[in-house]
Amino acid sequence: MTHGDREPRARTKGFRAAARLGAALFLAFGPLAAVGMGASPAPASAASVRVESAWTGSVGAGGANGKVTVRAFDTGAGSVVLALRRLTPATGYAIAIHRGSCVALGTRIASAGTLKTTASGTLATTRALTAAQIAAIRLAATGTRRISVRVGTGAAARCATLDKSLAVTPQIWFAPLPPMPIREGRPFIGSTDFAALFAGGAPWQRVAGRTHVFKLYGEWLDGTATDAELRRVVAGLKARDIAIAIEIGPLTAAGCGEGIEGFNGGSATTLRLIRRVVAAGGTVRYVAMDEPFFFGSIYTGPDACNWSTAKVAAEVARYVRGVKAVYPSIVIGDIEPLAGTATAEKYEAWMAAVRSAVGAPLPFFHLDLDWSRSDWAARSLRLQAYARGHGVRFGIIYNSALASSDAEWLAAAQARVLTHELDGAGPPDDAVFQSWTDHPDRVLPEAGPNTFTHLIADYIRARTTLSIEPPVAAGGGLVGVAGFVRTRGGQPIGGAAVDVTATPRDGPYQVQEFRGTVPAGASQAVIGIRVNTEGAGPGSADLTFYEVGYAEGASTVNLVPNGHFEWGWGASDDASVPVPSDRGSGRMLRVFATPTLAVGDNSGSFAVTPGAAYRFWVATRVPEASIGSAYIAPIFLTADWSEVRRDIHPLAAAAISVGTATADASGRFSLTTSAMDAGRYRLRAAYPGDATRWPAWAEADALVP
Repeated sequence: MTHGDREPRARTKGFRAAARLGAALFLAFGPLAAVGMGASPAPASAASVRVESAWTGSVGAGGANGKVTVRAFDTGAGSVVLALRRLTPATGYAIAIHRGSCVALGTRIASAGTLKTTASGTLATTRALTAAQIAAIRLAATGTRRISVRVGTGAAARCATLDKSLAVTPQIWFAPLPPMPIREGRPFIGSTDFAALFAGGAPWQRVAGRTHVFKLYGEWLDGTATDAELRRVVAGLKARDIAIAIEIGPLTAAGCGEGIEGFNGGSATTLRLIRRVVAAGGTVRYVAMDEPFFFGSIYTGPDACNWSTAKVAAEVARYVRGVKAVYPSIVIGDIEPLAGTATAEKYEAWMAAVRSAVGAPLPFFHLDLDWSRSDWAARSLRLQAYARGHGVRFGIIYNSALASSDAEWLAAAQARVLTHELDGAGPPDDAVFQSWTDHPDRVLPEAGPNTFTHLIADYIRARTTLSIEPPVAAGGGLVGVAGFVRTRGGQPIGGAAVDVTATPRDGPYQVQEFRGTVPAGASQAVIGIRVNTEGAGPGSADLTFYEVGYAEGASTVNLVPNGHFEWGWGASDDASVPVPSDRGSGRMLRVFATPTLAVGDNSGSFAVTPGAAYRFWVATRVPEASIGSAYIAPIFLTADWSEVRRDIHPLAAAAISVGTATADASGRFSLTTSAMDAGRYRLRAAYPGDATRWPAWAEADALVP
């Protein structure tokens, strides 16, 4: 990927685009079904309970006695599913879950009781497992450890060593950047402790136990990794029962597309990479096509093909046939970016075209989001609904933009996880944790705090819920707020701290402040206001700006020229007009725009210091109807005016803290807010989570008379 927070570009074009690594590999072990583009676990349904983890195995020699599956739900509880045959008729069999494999059976960790077979010697049933039993099973299945199910006792006993199942939601995919030599366009080497992931006893036991797919970059695989290094990686992942597979561009350049992402030599290149993995002892399970539709059809840069949707789908169908002719069991899905001019509607048409050309739906569709787009949440939700409605697993790539430290990168990625899953569409079918930028430098240990595996450790915490009752006006600007905090299994979280904020909906005057670090390579900056352009909007805008400021270090000097709008900022004088301030002397900038009108105003330039801490502030009025239409950003530039980075801040009213409550033993919280000015507010009650539990929040509207 070359994007995430920026416009995708060809791999050979531009500074940022060169960070793209080309093909990446996912590997896996075990038998596969060959159906259409390959069989992938079904997408999640709308059911309220999700299977978060599962282990499955065959009972008896060669599965002669059937199959058993252990499932862990997002409620904390679980079940064991038995489909047994060829046992002694009308006989009781004790069902027990043990540590270790069948050849080295360890201590018992859970029992499902003694169950009686039918007169024909079969046993088909599902038995519930408690939250305590599931917790013990999870602990026993971490890292390289295995679990088994023993059916019966003594000489008549049968056993199944369980493998990690991919029939879960969400599947967790992991793709750290391996260390590689610095080259033009990639002035960094990747995660320095990458190789330590595959050593025995590496400190990511819990995360490894919950990780389903590991993603290897093709540049490392095809040009940097030695045979010995690749064998160690394959062996380390196999020992942890982690599925592994392939990401590569499926298209072949022919008169266009040369050097552009998505074009990687077609099936011939893919087959060559698969064979190297096979030689290292692995079995390629998945192929994730690297953005063929975007770069084959939507992309408009140099040497772009601009093929029709049907043409790209036909090329993909040819590629699928070529790969599956040699490896028929491989599951082939797609990755596409929601960036640039890409829309949800275009990707819906794309999925339909592939289904028609290939004769089967895509097994999975992974979305690479441009998180700076104001419509990313709504578009992602729409695509998720479409994909699931058409039998396609839907995934999100969780990542961050260019950052100055591991802590900054991980904090941004964590914020995106929470925003997507708590404000947006809930957990995707596949959660892909991936980086192709400078950070994070360290992947271990999972205890963190500033490591890549710690981000996943946070993700696999127990899910929680928070409910909020209709707020009650209490007079004097006060509002009563109450609700409950519980686990997904309905257990109260007594003692939970709940913070309540109020976001004004009517556009009051506010001063908001942001902090950051000046990127390397920048020597100057401008402040940009963008409405319905460059990732903002579309939407109607009615905005008021009173002051924009920027200062570095401990300085309080505002470096922004004309930061109080004594005159306009130039580019959009028809839509942005300086007028007398409504807050006393001075001027303010009024910006009006319809959804089809773009505003791209910049301040004058000012000098910045690479690596310096900066403080950026803006005094505005942003009514609720304007949210999503605009952002403001310090845009950092080189001396020759090339953009290095822009730090985007969507324009919206800021939330105000109005109180904190503590939940009682039943999980109930209640408080009366601090006094608020008259007006409409959106109240948010938020539980921050802890080391073992996810955050949760809920919102309700309130009117203060």
